[in-house]
Amino acid sequence: MPKKNEVKSETSTIVVSPLSDAAEPQLVGNAEDVAQPMENSLDSDDILNSLKTMTIG
Repeated sequence: MPKKNEVKSETSTIVVSPLSDAAEPQLVGNAEDVAQPMENSLDSDDILNSLKTMTIG
């Protein structure tokens, strides 16, 4: 029977496997699809100016 203040340690193992070559182009393609709409987004100056307008007006 364990004592009141005794702590049982546990270990776990994580297995990491490398991506196959077939998966890498798909990931790059997805990243480009996500990055594409960001080109049309507001830059930081536009956001700051709109916030200033909201607080003043």
